[in-house]
Amino acid sequence: MTSNNHLLRAVIFDYGRVLSLSPTDADWVAVAAATDLPLPTLMQRYWQFRDAYDRKEVKASEYWAQVAGRELAQNEVTELIAMDDAQWTRVNPEMLSLARELKDAGVKIAILSNMQVDMLRVMRAKFDWLAEFDVQMYSCEVGMVKPHIDVYLECAKRLGVEPSSCLFLDDKELNVDGAEKAGMHGLLFHGERGTADKKLQELGVKL
Repeated sequence: MTSNNHLLRAVIFDYGRVLSLSPTDADWVAVAAATDLPLPTLMQRYWQFRDAYDRKEVKASEYWAQVAGRELAQNEVTELIAMDDAQWTRVNPEMLSLARELKDAGVKIAILSNMQVDMLRVMRAKFDWLAEFDVQMYSCEVGMVKPHIDVYLECAKRLGVEPSSCLFLDDKELNVDGAEKAGMHGLLFHGERGTADKKLQELGVKL
């Protein structure tokens, strides 16, 4: 692959629901059952307490106790960690292929993800392809979560490029807004590679 003349020098991918597939409805129902919670309550608490877990400010046992609203036995925590890891570690093959095509075209690629340490450990054991990315930044290792502007600026710095020459893809509008405030191009991603291809073409990159 060769790239056309363009100003874009890097594409930064969120991990969840971008490089990975979304958890299924059945996945969420199973987690809700394991916590003895109604599904709406599980979903609300799961995200409400997630940032502190992703920043490594609380341990898995503390996080899942907050979600469940009660103390949990160690075997319950272990089961919930495993279920959570499983539902977030199914790769989106189209987007991994896009990342590889971009790298072949001379565009730098990075992962910027709010990620808790237990899941990151599983990902690194499971996915050799993570090493293909020029930069990997995870909140549990840098102590910052999206959409804080500093995390985007730090990612661009590690890539050795200006924010204005980066495209950031994420499934959450708040995170895309954060990237744009940092001076990056942003794309709200909903699972279809075609939307990313279209945005890249708009920015002068043809694969």
